Amino acid sequence: MATRTFCILISLMLASCAAPQDELVGNAPPTELAAGPTRTDRIQLEKAPVARPTNNPEALVTIDGWPFQEEGRRFTLTWNSGSEPVPLVDIPSLNGIPVAEATFQRGEVIRWSQSNVGIFRPSTYRVKAPVGVEGFTYGASYRTGDEQFYAELKKGQQVYMYHYLGSGLCLLEVDRKLVEAMCPRPESYVGNFKGADDAMKFQPAERIWWVYLGAAGKGGWMIVDNRVVVDVE
Repeated sequence: MATRTFCILISLMLASCAAPQDELVGNAPPTELAAGPTRTDRIQLEKAPVARPTNNPEALVTIDGWPFQEEGRRFTLTWNSGSEPVPLVDIPSLNGIPVAEATFQRGEVIRWSQSNVGIFRPSTYRVKAPVGVEGFTYGASYRTGDEQFYAELKKGQQVYMYHYLGSGLCLLEVDRKLVEAMCPRPESYVGNFKGADDAMKFQPAERIWWVYLGAAGKGGWMIVDNRVVVDVE
């Protein structure tokens, strides 16, 4: 049907659906025009994407937040090293691609806009007396009741602590599930309970803390390491 309609329309102009004659096809443009810019010259091709490295370890869990977070608490970051350029990467990962650099003077306060923690090895707590763990499976954007979690743990079982969430809650791995639940307590668990408060006490064995510098899309992620003084208020 489409071909027939096409022929009818053309036939109104040319009175035929036969192959066009040479004079109807047209002639090549003059030499001086043909030598002008080609289609390829006019198209601005995007640069080939930089290959992301994959040789560095990735965090087991990443979470928006900071290591000592608690309701009503905040932190200040101050640069405590030389003025060497600090690379900023596109994602909070050891396999991030450098996209910018930042330079600070010793004593300068670092202005950040986002914070992220990558946990590479959680802390381990061993159950010393039977205990129940109640909470919610991690990752749900809202609570419907289907995310509720409960497990009865026996003496000798292990619980892995990834991150302190605030208000006495921790991100735990229980029975191979990530769960938001009350943090372990010394009366029921054996583990490290040193610290002035829960935020200081519940820290993973290995983590990397990242902060984003600059406006969205115009900056990058920096590791908070021993070159930075962290003041918690």
